[in-house]
Amino acid sequence: MDMFSPDKLAAMLVVVISTVINLLIMYLVLKRFLFKPIMKMMNKRQQETADMIKNAETAQQKALQDQETAKKQIDNAVQEAARIVHEAQNHANANSQAILDDAKQKAKDTLTRADTECDHMKLSLLNDVRGEIADLALSIASQAISAQMDKTVQKQMIDEILTQKLGPAEPAAEAAPSNQSAAGEATSRG
Repeated sequence: MDMFSPDKLAAMLVVVISTVINLLIMYLVLKRFLFKPIMKMMNKRQQETADMIKNAETAQQKALQDQETAKKQIDNAVQEAARIVHEAQNHANANSQAILDDAKQKAKDTLTRADTECDHMKLSLLNDVRGEIADLALSIASQAISAQMDKTVQKQMIDEILTQKLGPAEPAAEAAPSNQSAAGEATSRG
């Protein structure tokens, strides 16, 4: 009854040894057919995970670099666009100023040319009028000298010459001198 009797102990020892042997066999079998493939798969997964993390970090760094590059390109494009707009405005201002200056100069030249033409026309008209007056005076003087006549005849001759040279006088202007000449004749006769 003793629990620790040699027979019982020997039986227990056999059970313990067989259990240990069974455990060792089980361990070797499990290690060979279960743990190694599981460990291999876990290592493979761990490596894949590490590679994925590494790839993700690389992709993230590349994305950050691309983002930074894109930002720089956008900044450069904005600066270039601002420069182009500024240059275009300066060019447009310069062109508009040049056009205005050219228009002012053309207007000034046109006014100067018109003034010059006007002065030439005045001189030409003055010369023509002087010539006509000189011709008229010579004509009147020659006829007055050649035909020593009284004032009425002289007046009529002047009116005829003026009519020939300048055209007919206005009716009101003609009526007044003839009334005066008639009155002059009446006084000289009377």
